[in-house]
Amino acid sequence: MKISKHVIILIFLLLFLISSGTLFFVQSVPPTFEQQLSQAVSLIFVLMFVAISWKLLQSRQALNRAKQNLDEAQQLAGLGSWERSLVNGNGYWSENHYRLLNLSPRPMAPSKEEFF
Repeated sequence: MKISKHVIILIFLLLFLISSGTLFFVQSVPPTFEQQLSQAVSLIFVLMFVAISWKLLQSRQALNRAKQNLDEAQQLAGLGSWERSLVNGNGYWSENHYRLLNLSPRPMAPSKEEFF
């Protein structure tokens, strides 16, 4: 069974909260105002971190679905896509673009000199 990175992060955050006393306010001496404030700020930070991580995970999943849809549409239509930066010359070719030109996909798009 593979455990997601996000689950591991949440487990570590939970352990941090328990060990710092933020999750369970169990102390033999009543906490001072500064300690309570620090615990509240820590809890807010952790909740914000979890919310942002969750939103990032959802965005990545949506981006992956969109990329899969684009790849499928390009394959069905017999099209490919590419882009190249005019500033630094770096480029990207879709897998379907490589297929159309009977080339094997590479991590980096061919240079301008190789292509032309």
